[in-house]
Amino acid sequence: MRLAWVAADGREVGAAPASDPLTAGMLRSRHAITAPQIPGDYTLRVGLVGETVRCGWLAPPAGDCPLATVKVTPAQEGRANLADVVLLLDAQVGRDDAQPGETVPVALQWRALRAMDEDYTVFVHLVGPDGRLHGQVDAWPVQGSYPTSRWTPGEQVTDLYEVRLAPDAPPGHYRVEVGWYLVATMRRLPIVNVEGQPIGDSFVVGEFDVGD
Repeated sequence: MRLAWVAADGREVGAAPASDPLTAGMLRSRHAITAPQIPGDYTLRVGLVGETVRCGWLAPPAGDCPLATVKVTPAQEGRANLADVVLLLDAQVGRDDAQPGETVPVALQWRALRAMDEDYTVFVHLVGPDGRLHGQVDAWPVQGSYPTSRWTPGEQVTDLYEVRLAPDAPPGHYRVEVGWYLVATMRRLPIVNVEGQPIGDSFVVGEFDVGD
């Protein structure tokens, strides 16, 4: 027996190993099957290795039969989900304190949740104790060299930034916010929770202090 996931476009995206040969008579078996990694609609199909099957009374022979349909949703993993388009897997702010005029390293790890036709811009903002921006970088990922329209579903991308703190930045506690937007519309992708509800349009990935 063979079990396989088939995507909406007909592609087979994963199969469970074939079980032991079946014997005549009634048989009940249990199988643990890993869900596809990419969100979407899938059909779980079952068949016999090297044999044809009939999926209904008087149905023509086929290679396998649909067993169930399943909708795979993005897992609530990583740090933040941006509109079910991309997942922020991890983020690191490279220093705990800084002085005005210095740079703050920020390392981001993304995973594409689906193919993208648009080229999104990433923003990394240094927000001061007064709530104002005192440093920012807005760029395509990977120093502008890897536009998001070239990403493939499931691909992970390491994205590094050096954000300069303004020379006149006031002392105090700062937060580092990141997000995505389209330059054509200036609209940011919302951050969504596990139910898919928007909870903001930027995500705080770390904090640091600026001394007097």
